[in-house]
Amino acid sequence: MIREREGEFKELSLERCARACGVPRSSLYRKGLPDKDAALVRKIRKLHQRFPYYGYRRVAAEFGLSSKLVRGVMRRNELCARRRRPKQRAKAAAEVPPNANLLPYLHVAAPSRVFAADVTFIRLLGGGFCYVASVLDVFTRQIVGWAISSRNDTQLTKDALTHLLVSRSLKPCWVHHSDRGSSYTAEAFQELVTSCNGLLSYSDKGSPTQNAYIESFFKTFKLEEAGHEPYTNIQEAKLCIEIYFQIYNQERLHSSLGNKSPDQFYKEAINVS
Repeated sequence: MIREREGEFKELSLERCARACGVPRSSLYRKGLPDKDAALVRKIRKLHQRFPYYGYRRVAAEFGLSSKLVRGVMRRNELCARRRRPKQRAKAAAEVPPNANLLPYLHVAAPSRVFAADVTFIRLLGGGFCYVASVLDVFTRQIVGWAISSRNDTQLTKDALTHLLVSRSLKPCWVHHSDRGSSYTAEAFQELVTSCNGLLSYSDKGSPTQNAYIESFFKTFKLEEAGHEPYTNIQEAKLCIEIYFQIYNQERLHSSLGNKSPDQFYKEAINVS
């Protein structure tokens, strides 16, 4: 900047100008160095548009770089991952089925054995809601079943489970885990699970942490997809949510899976078995 305005202060030498500005004279003769972070910063910002929850470890895994390098670049350029929302304690369901929580007694060692399910709601533009029921494979973290509706009823959860039953071949004694909401404790839903040789498992009353797998997914889902601009109507919601589920399964990295996507982890698991 001093060299650019050198003509305005002809009576001063460059040395005096540098001294007045508090910079070393040698710096006036250096050529500007390109920003070594620029290319990586652009890549990280582009990645954060899709996965704003990615911290430096997942970013490093995505680009095949060292965590230390990525952490320094993100810190210098203030590229922090979006923070989690505060937890909200779920209300206890009025109906309490006799089935116990089976998850603490299970060792999940293969795909398509244990599934976690729940329902969340999303506000629509101009008022109203749509409800999203999802089923997650606990071993691979894949979303293997889902349904979207304007009504939060038993049909919604049955449709999500039917999506799973059509797409996967399940061995007897597979486990369906959920909270004790009325749509999961309904007789029609329990009959669907047991008729397909499945076992029912339920969280204790008022204990959302016992269904942490799907609760964690919904946090990510609302942070990266449903928490942005509200959907215009339920048709738009269905289209956008289904696209996100595909991206989530195919591309989103999970630290619990060794920084692999759920689909990649699933393919490796079935090849080994």
